Amino acid sequence: MIVDDTIGSSANFDVLPHVDIVVTSLTKWFSGTGDVMAGSMILNQDSRFYETFKALAETEYEDMMYDKDAIALEINSRTFVSRMEKVNESTQPLIEFLRQHPAVETVWYPDSVTDTDIIKRGHGGLFSFVLNDRSKSMDVYKNLKVCKGPSLGTNFTIACPYTLLAHYDELEWAEGLGIPRDLIRVSTGLEEAEDLIQRFDHALKFAQN
Repeated sequence: MIVDDTIGSSANFDVLPHVDIVVTSLTKWFSGTGDVMAGSMILNQDSRFYETFKALAETEYEDMMYDKDAIALEINSRTFVSRMEKVNESTQPLIEFLRQHPAVETVWYPDSVTDTDIIKRGHGGLFSFVLNDRSKSMDVYKNLKVCKGPSLGTNFTIACPYTLLAHYDELEWAEGLGIPRDLIRVSTGLEEAEDLIQRFDHALKFAQN
């Protein structure tokens, strides 16, 4: 089994003992600044496929990472764990605010998982939501005072109309899988929870006009 732990991050849970390979986009939470492109692959030495995967990696892997990018990534990563702690701390109150807001229909965030052996520290900063009045989605999005873009895991909060960006040519297919076209995805940064709540509260006023 191969698992990508980018969204939740290894700072929150350790999935390696349960899988054969863990892959991670180091561009995201691990770096935080959005200025380095990198990824990693970790093999589980207890996996019955370990020797096979190890031999494949040794023969097929080509290290093409620019040395200065590696230096920047190492420097950025020094605050990885503390940044994720802050992201967890800021995201949970925002989630609770959105779930109670009359303009919000649904919030998707994995805080309902209670297995503390898997999720030890928090649930990360990525979540999505939809409004009761879907026709107001773009009004809310445009008036949400955060950065806009398709990435995630930055030190600053970033939002995007995920379904429209990722599945523009297949919206009906996506909706058939339960992914609304009006979904707004948010990646929380290092801002204080109260600051973020005020920004979202301001934007959501445009769903109630």
